[in-house]
Amino acid sequence: MKILVIGDLHGDFPENVKDFIKKEKVDLILSTGDFANFDNYRKIKFEKMDKTKFSNKVKDSVNNEDYNKMINEIIKSMEKPLEVLDSFNIPVYTIYGNLDYTNYEVNKHKIRTNSLNRIVKKSKNIKLFREGYVDLGNLQILLLSGYRKNALKYAPKKTKKVDRLNKGWRDRLNKIFSQVKPNKPVLFLFHDPPKDTKLDLINNPNSPMNGKHVGDEINREFIEKYQPQVAVCGHMHETQGTDKIGKSLVINAGYGRVGQFLILDIKGGNIKYELKK
Repeated sequence: MKILVIGDLHGDFPENVKDFIKKEKVDLILSTGDFANFDNYRKIKFEKMDKTKFSNKVKDSVNNEDYNKMINEIIKSMEKPLEVLDSFNIPVYTIYGNLDYTNYEVNKHKIRTNSLNRIVKKSKNIKLFREGYVDLGNLQILLLSGYRKNALKYAPKKTKKVDRLNKGWRDRLNKIFSQVKPNKPVLFLFHDPPKDTKLDLINNPNSPMNGKHVGDEINREFIEKYQPQVAVCGHMHETQGTDKIGKSLVINAGYGRVGQFLILDIKGGNIKYELKK
């Protein structure tokens, strides 16, 4: 079985990836999420960010009309990469990242428009998982959507709310890892890299978090505990590559928008990988 993993497409779909899928026999496509183009939003956020608190409200930095227009453009931008993925007539399993507008986000902003869920529902070949377990016979796939916000990952002090939300994250991970069957390879697909690896180190002078490890410690906790053969993430555009946590091979599939992706070749109990740029 040949699996192509791609993520962080951010409103586009590179020609080199299209050509690869058309020429090679790909059995399954996995996506680590982040379909929307947030370029303008991020530019405003970084320009206005309070670097002592690493936060700001973009909505307070622009007028309501411009803000609503920007949000609608962001939501619209998800359509292209999803339509291209659907066009290959290959099964696609996807999660959402931190830059996707799900039904929840659209309803929160009181916007009557498309959402990731609605776009996927209209597709023929794409299945969206909030969290899930899939048994393909020779491979078990665990899928976890979402992103723990900085307020949870870097909370200066523990509160009941922080504890409750972090418990919810662990509950979701327990739900999928509890379904794993012994003696069969496991692939764990998630968005945010595990903390303190080569894959979560920011190397971007334009970012106020440059030089810091910003990954998810709870994702790491579960990889350490359950040791899936392969754990595949995205999110960090500049850190396509691999690392190890115990016996688990951890891979950042890369920045899909610029043509980076991952190929996994599953034969028996063996999983081989190749990173494409």
